[in-house]
Amino acid sequence: MKVLLINPPIRENAKPINFPIGLGIIASVLLEQGYEVEVFDINALRLSKEQVISNLKKFTPDLIGIGGLITTYKYLKWIIPEIKSLFPDAKIVVGGGVVTENPEILLKATVADYAVIAEGEITIVELLDALITNKDLSVIKGLAYKNDEGNIIVNPKRELIKDLDEAPMPAYQLFPLDIYLENQSHSRILGRQPEMNIITSRGCPFNCNYCYHIFSKGVRYRSIESVIDELKFFIKNYNVHSFIFIDETFTINSKRVIEFCEALKREEIKITWSCYARVSLVEKNLLKLMKETGCYRIGFGIESGSQKILDLMNKKETVVQAERAIKMVRKAGMICGTTFMCGYVGETKETMSETVSFCKKHLISTSFFFTTPYPGTQLYSIVEDKVLSKYKNLDSFLETLGDVSDFVVNLTDFSDDELIKLRDQMNRDVQKISFIQKPRYYYHLYQQLGVNIFYKRMMNNLHQLVFKD
Repeated sequence: MKVLLINPPIRENAKPINFPIGLGIIASVLLEQGYEVEVFDINALRLSKEQVISNLKKFTPDLIGIGGLITTYKYLKWIIPEIKSLFPDAKIVVGGGVVTENPEILLKATVADYAVIAEGEITIVELLDALITNKDLSVIKGLAYKNDEGNIIVNPKRELIKDLDEAPMPAYQLFPLDIYLENQSHSRILGRQPEMNIITSRGCPFNCNYCYHIFSKGVRYRSIESVIDELKFFIKNYNVHSFIFIDETFTINSKRVIEFCEALKREEIKITWSCYARVSLVEKNLLKLMKETGCYRIGFGIESGSQKILDLMNKKETVVQAERAIKMVRKAGMICGTTFMCGYVGETKETMSETVSFCKKHLISTSFFFTTPYPGTQLYSIVEDKVLSKYKNLDSFLETLGDVSDFVVNLTDFSDDELIKLRDQMNRDVQKISFIQKPRYYYHLYQQLGVNIFYKRMMNNLHQLVFKD
């Protein structure tokens, strides 16, 4: 059986940077099972719709697998009928976050045949085996499908994979990896060098209202040995020495982070790397060890400088913890990345002002995302009536979801125009931090980034200061 795996475009207003790890693992699983697998990575290639159709005609698949984040919903509604018209006898399977929470929605809206819910490594193998041998689909956990009468059947959920080492390394050789390596390169920070995104765990134990947990609320880990093996693989085969660990919270288990850093030292692996963490889960000694083994950046989803909003988000963190974490990371000699949103339920001019003041105090020049209630989150359940009053049904709402910088729905008491203007003003306020206000910040950049990169960053900020309203 010939299988074609398609990676749809994500955030088309930005270069593709994150390798599709989940799809790559599915490709490896199918290869191990003896299937003939090809990949059409539209996200990496960034083809027009006409080019997509032209390229699809080069394949002769028996089954097509496609999916991704929920923000690909609108694109899938376009491409799935096109696929079916080109390959009327081929089966179409959709996976990823776009169908995990509401598989019925996409199955009703398109001619897709099956939806794989949550982790798909085992489900996809059982599905293909059932299609070849005409076995009963109703016994396959984690599968939704249309029966002979056209009704949608959603089977019970599949248990999560306990041992992540059972999942193979992604089939990198099937993808245009060079595109991701080139675009992921943090030239502004490290100078031009390729960088690869890797995941070492699945899940998050926290319960922020705005976050969707496709991998459940617990955490499962890959062994340190398997992570080290993957690093060695990239160093040997692609000459890659820089990595970004995209775990939801890399520092959730400090003992494991220490074990990882000690393994890097023991194996004499010289790399640079970055990760994401919570402000409540970093400590001085841990940061020192991370820095010693090549960590140059830690990203925090701080989201707000107002304790009122943090509490409404159920962040279980404080503004004081955020301040402490920023100071510790910078003192350890690393870049502190941050993300913020505005327009959460309960947002006021006062809470917005608190967030802007927080950014100014800590020399953070950022852009604010609009709060977006994704289906499956607690936030969505809180504001569902407001969402559906604007979009009439879930299908219409899902078609609007894109980058979180886009305005989708207003969760505040402001008018739409007022909220957009307030967000734009917040952006201007934090991006106009004058040079006089942040000499230590620029000295820090000079130390960490080098003269040439520091100069470029400084000139960029000068341009914003002079020419932005």
